[in-house]
Amino acid sequence: MKKIFPIAFFLALTTVAFGQKKVLIEHFSNASCSNCGVYSPQVFSFVEQNANVIAISYHAPFPYRHDSLHFDNEAHNNARISYYGVSGTPYTIMEGSFDRGPAAVLVNRLGTKTMERVNASPALQPRVEILSATLKNGIVTTKVVFIGIDAIKDKDLRGHIALIEKKVPKTAYLASPGTNSEQVYQNVMRQMHMPQTGYTLKNKSTNTGDTVEVTFTTTNVKAIMELRIVAFIQDNDSKEIHQANDDVVKIDGGGNPPTSVQEVNGVKTTWSYNPIAKNYVLTFDEAQTGTITINDITGKQIASLNVTNEAQKTIEVNNLNSGIYIATFNNKNTHSATKLVVE
Repeated sequence: MKKIFPIAFFLALTTVAFGQKKVLIEHFSNASCSNCGVYSPQVFSFVEQNANVIAISYHAPFPYRHDSLHFDNEAHNNARISYYGVSGTPYTIMEGSFDRGPAAVLVNRLGTKTMERVNASPALQPRVEILSATLKNGIVTTKVVFIGIDAIKDKDLRGHIALIEKKVPKTAYLASPGTNSEQVYQNVMRQMHMPQTGYTLKNKSTNTGDTVEVTFTTTNVKAIMELRIVAFIQDNDSKEIHQANDDVVKIDGGGNPPTSVQEVNGVKTTWSYNPIAKNYVLTFDEAQTGTITINDITGKQIASLNVTNEAQKTIEVNNLNSGIYIATFNNKNTHSATKLVVE
């Protein structure tokens, strides 16, 4: 549960009431940018400690090109970078147009600006309600309703929906993990529905709304228990964000996913190389069902293997070009990765 404890001072808000303003922070980072290693954790610490603040992180190909998190979804990251005209990292944007700048500057006024944004907002807010968000067979399905108010009905309002991964361990990118000091990448955007333009809202008057249902694949997701849906209403002309909301993705339509490391990594996995057969073997302490994905060092998926009630799985690499790859096993309980070296 989020606690109320901002960087500069305590915010007056201790709970998030129905329809109350939630502030969206969009943060642009790079896994090898040294300043990102300093300031990104500060931005996300503020988000984590304030119940009325939500964050999405986009990974840029600058100042260093080889950022695996950027290449996990190059098109959608680039779409938001282009939308805002971002040219450097770490860079932070609050509410689209309310406040923006280098994270080193903005981090010191996040508390003040959040309070300003909440207090300046009208008592009656547009609403973003996430009706459902479930993961089944590698597909996240979510249904979101965007509910308008008369005060902004004449604006060019767009509904945006993003799938994010709350925490991504650096070790998930063994071949190209980034060189800055971050050990966990936070609030990572995995996919967005129409990232550049958003969904054009049609029913914008008070208490009318548009319901949007979208699906996302989980191809490059490293820990499915960390998946969240973030949705927000944005003025496409001014870029002002009027309201946002987020929710946990439920696995297979069931309850909330496990939250502790012990629950998530409860199954012991062992990766080994067979030098005679020249293949890799993944061994579990008990039979598992899930998926093994193989990605190159840019994050591009090369192959996928199903594991069906098996205690051991052999990964043949003879058909791969020489180089370094990352093999990752995922199911709803376990995330395990290893480096594959193909000569």
